Amino acid sequence: MSIGQDVMAFRHFDFENCQLSTAYAQGSINCECGVVGESVFLDGQSEIRDTSDFAKVYPSTADFTINFYFRPTRQNGNFILLSKRAQCSNNNFIQITFEQPARRISVSVAQDVNNFVTMVEDLPEGTCWYMVTLVKRQNTIFLYINGELISQERSAGGN
Repeated sequence: MSIGQDVMAFRHFDFENCQLSTAYAQGSINCECGVVGESVFLDGQSEIRDTSDFAKVYPSTADFTINFYFRPTRQNGNFILLSKRAQCSNNNFIQITFEQPARRISVSVAQDVNNFVTMVEDLPEGTCWYMVTLVKRQNTIFLYINGELISQERSAGGN
Protein backbone atom coordinates (compact mmCIF):
# COMPACT_ATOMS: atom_id res chain seq x y z
CA MET A 1 0.00 0.00 0.00
CA SER A 2 1.33 3.40 -0.94
CA ILE A 3 0.97 5.98 1.82
CA GLY A 4 0.44 8.86 -0.59
CA GLN A 5 -2.10 7.03 -2.72
CA ASP A 6 -4.28 5.03 -0.32
CA VAL A 7 -3.70 6.44 3.16
CA MET A 8 -5.03 9.87 4.08
CA ALA A 9 -3.09 10.10 7.35
CA PHE A 10 -0.77 7.81 9.24
CA ARG A 11 0.40 8.34 12.82
CA HIS A 12 2.71 6.13 14.84
CA PHE A 13 3.90 6.95 18.37
CA ASP A 14 7.28 5.49 19.27
CA PHE A 15 7.62 5.25 23.05
CA GLU A 16 11.12 3.74 23.18
CA ASN A 17 12.90 5.43 26.08
CA CYS A 18 9.66 7.39 26.66
CA GLN A 19 10.65 9.95 24.05
CA LEU A 20 7.68 11.70 22.46
CA SER A 21 8.86 13.58 19.38
CA THR A 22 5.57 15.03 18.03
CA ALA A 23 3.49 14.83 21.19
CA TYR A 24 3.79 16.04 24.73
CA ALA A 25 2.74 14.68 28.09
CA GLN A 26 0.48 16.68 30.33
CA GLY A 27 0.93 15.40 33.87
CA SER A 28 3.17 12.64 35.11
CA ILE A 29 4.10 9.69 32.89
CA ASN A 30 6.32 6.70 33.59
CA CYS A 31 8.09 4.23 31.32
CA GLU A 32 7.03 0.58 31.77
CA CYS A 33 7.29 -2.71 29.96
CA GLY A 34 5.10 -2.71 26.85
CA VAL A 35 3.75 -5.29 24.46
CA VAL A 36 6.98 -4.86 22.49
CA GLY A 37 9.69 -2.71 24.06
CA GLU A 38 8.57 0.06 26.36
CA SER A 39 5.25 1.77 26.90
CA VAL A 40 4.06 4.92 28.59
CA PHE A 41 2.07 4.50 31.81
CA LEU A 42 -0.61 7.14 32.31
CA ASP A 43 -2.00 7.46 35.84
CA GLY A 44 -5.60 8.32 34.96
CA GLN A 45 -4.96 12.05 35.40
CA SER A 46 -2.22 12.46 32.79
CA GLU A 47 -2.58 12.55 29.03
CA ILE A 48 -0.57 12.65 25.83
CA ARG A 49 -1.42 15.35 23.31
CA ASP A 50 -0.46 14.95 19.68
CA THR A 51 1.08 18.06 18.10
CA SER A 52 1.67 16.61 14.61
CA ASP A 53 -0.36 17.30 11.46
CA PHE A 54 -2.35 14.15 12.28
CA ALA A 55 -3.91 16.10 15.15
CA LYS A 56 -5.72 18.17 12.51
CA VAL A 57 -7.48 15.14 10.95
CA TYR A 58 -11.09 14.74 12.10
CA PRO A 59 -13.71 12.06 11.47
CA SER A 60 -15.09 12.63 8.00
CA THR A 61 -16.61 10.65 5.20
CA ALA A 62 -13.21 9.00 4.63
CA ASP A 63 -12.62 5.42 5.75
CA PHE A 64 -10.08 4.95 8.55
CA THR A 65 -8.44 2.42 10.89
CA ILE A 66 -7.20 3.14 14.41
CA ASN A 67 -5.14 0.51 16.22
CA PHE A 68 -3.53 0.60 19.68
CA TYR A 69 -2.77 -1.52 22.74
CA PHE A 70 -3.67 -0.76 26.33
CA ARG A 71 -3.20 -2.52 29.65
CA PRO A 72 -5.74 -1.69 32.36
CA THR A 73 -4.68 -1.27 35.96
CA ARG A 74 -6.70 -2.29 39.00
CA GLN A 75 -7.86 1.30 39.49
CA ASN A 76 -11.66 1.61 39.20
CA GLY A 77 -13.37 4.26 37.09
CA ASN A 78 -14.11 5.39 33.56
CA PHE A 79 -10.98 6.18 31.55
CA ILE A 80 -10.74 7.91 28.17
CA LEU A 81 -8.35 5.89 26.03
CA LEU A 82 -8.67 8.06 22.94
CA SER A 83 -10.59 11.23 22.24
CA LYS A 84 -10.54 13.26 19.04
CA ARG A 85 -12.97 16.12 18.48
CA ALA A 86 -13.35 18.81 15.85
CA GLN A 87 -13.11 22.10 17.75
CA CYS A 88 -14.71 20.56 20.89
CA SER A 89 -17.72 19.58 18.79
CA ASN A 90 -20.33 17.11 19.99
CA ASN A 91 -21.21 16.37 16.35
CA ASN A 92 -17.81 15.35 14.96
CA PHE A 93 -15.67 13.09 17.14
CA ILE A 94 -14.20 9.71 18.03
CA GLN A 95 -14.06 8.60 21.65
CA ILE A 96 -12.99 5.28 23.14
CA THR A 97 -13.41 4.73 26.88
CA PHE A 98 -12.69 1.88 29.27
CA GLU A 99 -14.72 1.14 32.42
CA GLN A 100 -13.07 -0.74 35.30
CA PRO A 101 -13.90 -3.06 37.13
CA ALA A 102 -16.56 -4.02 34.54
CA ARG A 103 -13.86 -4.45 31.83
CA ARG A 104 -16.16 -2.66 29.40
CA ILE A 105 -15.08 -0.68 26.33
CA SER A 106 -17.28 2.02 24.78
CA VAL A 107 -16.75 3.42 21.31
CA SER A 108 -18.55 6.46 19.91
CA VAL A 109 -17.98 7.84 16.42
CA ALA A 110 -19.86 10.84 14.99
CA GLN A 111 -19.38 12.51 11.62
CA ASP A 112 -22.38 14.78 12.12
CA VAL A 113 -25.67 14.78 13.98
CA ASN A 114 -27.18 12.17 11.58
CA ASN A 115 -24.16 9.83 11.43
CA PHE A 116 -23.52 8.59 14.95
CA VAL A 117 -22.57 5.12 16.22
CA THR A 118 -22.05 3.91 19.80
CA MET A 119 -20.89 0.43 20.78
CA VAL A 120 -20.48 -0.94 24.31
CA GLU A 121 -18.80 -4.32 24.73
CA ASP A 122 -17.38 -6.40 27.58
CA LEU A 123 -13.71 -7.33 27.22
CA PRO A 124 -12.52 -10.92 27.68
CA GLU A 125 -11.03 -11.98 31.01
CA GLY A 126 -7.51 -13.28 31.49
CA THR A 127 -5.80 -10.80 29.15
CA CYS A 128 -3.06 -8.46 30.32
CA TRP A 129 -2.89 -6.27 27.20
CA TYR A 130 -5.78 -5.56 24.84
CA MET A 131 -5.29 -4.70 21.17
CA VAL A 132 -8.09 -2.39 20.03
CA THR A 133 -8.75 -1.88 16.33
CA LEU A 134 -11.48 0.45 15.15
CA VAL A 135 -12.32 0.44 11.43
CA LYS A 136 -14.70 2.75 9.59
CA ARG A 137 -15.72 1.54 6.16
CA GLN A 138 -18.36 3.73 4.47
CA ASN A 139 -21.04 4.11 7.15
CA THR A 140 -20.18 0.98 9.17
CA ILE A 141 -17.92 0.88 12.24
CA PHE A 142 -16.14 -2.38 13.12
CA LEU A 143 -14.60 -3.00 16.56
CA TYR A 144 -11.95 -5.69 16.94
CA ILE A 145 -10.41 -6.77 20.25
CA ASN A 146 -7.23 -8.84 20.04
CA GLY A 147 -7.89 -9.40 16.33
CA GLU A 148 -11.44 -10.71 16.82
CA LEU A 149 -14.46 -8.81 15.49
CA ILE A 150 -16.68 -8.21 18.52
CA SER A 151 -19.08 -5.58 17.19
CA GLN A 152 -20.18 -3.77 14.07
CA GLU A 153 -22.71 -0.98 13.78
CA ARG A 154 -24.03 0.99 10.85
CA SER A 155 -24.89 4.67 11.14
CA ALA A 156 -28.36 5.74 10.09
CA GLY A 157 -27.45 8.22 7.40
CA GLY A 158 -24.94 9.28 4.82
CA ASN A 159 -21.45 7.95 4.33
